[in-house]
Amino acid sequence: MVRVDYDSESGFRLAEKLSIKELMTYGTSPLTKQTKKRPFYVRYPAKTGSTNKFDRERIKVYPYPKPPTERVLVSYIAKPSKAVWGYVVVGENALYEESSSDNFELHVSEENNLVMKILALAGIAIKDATVYQAASTEETKSIQQQKQ
Repeated sequence: MVRVDYDSESGFRLAEKLSIKELMTYGTSPLTKQTKKRPFYVRYPAKTGSTNKFDRERIKVYPYPKPPTERVLVSYIAKPSKAVWGYVVVGENALYEESSSDNFELHVSEENNLVMKILALAGIAIKDATVYQAASTEETKSIQQQKQ
């Protein structure tokens, strides 16, 4: 979602997403061209194979806002990268191997949930009921707080 604020005239306005082809069509007609009351934006794809930092995927807002009084806010949802869990089998047990693992992305709000799940599984693995119960209690509290 792209929102634009031109000189605080009327607050942020939602910009309409257009393809490059649509921009060529709408931008040339006086009835449909972009205005500060009806802004557009276009996503330009990244150039494949380029290592230049300016060749990354980008957006451009029309009409172009003039800083510092005009602002653009961009909200997006990113698809997390796939986790790669590296391990080697020793005997009949899988052991973690850092060199063949890849870090994964985790939203800050999920960190506590992950720690509680790990503690619960660790309590089961070491056959310590108190660790498992403590983690389960914390997880239940967290779920109850989210429902309120």
